[in-house]
Amino acid sequence: MILATEDSIMEIQLGNETAKIFLIHYDPASFSQESFISEAITLPSTIARSVVKRQAEYFYGRLCAKFALNALNVTRCDVGTGRQREPVWPGHVVGSITHNHEFAAAVASSSYVFSGIGIDIEGTIEHEAIDAVLEISVSPRELAYLRTGLFTLSFEELLTIVFSVKESFFKAVFSEVGHYFDFGAVTVKNICIETMQVTFEVNQILSSRFMPGTSWIAYFRYFDPKTVLTIFAW
Repeated sequence: MILATEDSIMEIQLGNETAKIFLIHYDPASFSQESFISEAITLPSTIARSVVKRQAEYFYGRLCAKFALNALNVTRCDVGTGRQREPVWPGHVVGSITHNHEFAAAVASSSYVFSGIGIDIEGTIEHEAIDAVLEISVSPRELAYLRTGLFTLSFEELLTIVFSVKESFFKAVFSEVGHYFDFGAVTVKNICIETMQVTFEVNQILSSRFMPGTSWIAYFRYFDPKTVLTIFAW
């Protein structure tokens, strides 16, 4: 199901700029490969050979990207795929695509406004997956902070936000950093439920812009009771 109302567009204020995020709620079970033709979206051979679920994820992510580009008056242009599976946007455009098993979203902006932007969608982490997520994404210091009991959100919700913010950060700075790095590269220092902002600090040298000790702010929004979207731009 493609959402065609204004509810499918989420606007988030990032300092003096507004990010317009295009959202689609979809059902993988009803997806047809013919959708690539009807929406004039290129179907890569690797995706054509994949299972229907993966085809649906790719298609709806690219469809959101198409909407985001159209909002910038960029038409007739596909978002390609780079050597490390990252989206390749047209010149002078930065953007990000994300999806889970039922939602897809994309955002795009002029590179004269932002140098990089990243978004991520995550369903609330379920209890049986907590240990695995903790192992890859949360430091002992962060864990102690999340367990303080000072929040109105559950521990699972807080953990999901932290995980998602780090994903958004990775996407936003990947082209700047030029290589993969793990979640330990940044530490979440503060989560403000009222302003829906997350403050985090870089722990290692990633680039001349992202040095140890530099502090940054990401944002989160719940557009579904069990689904959070995070965004980071610089």
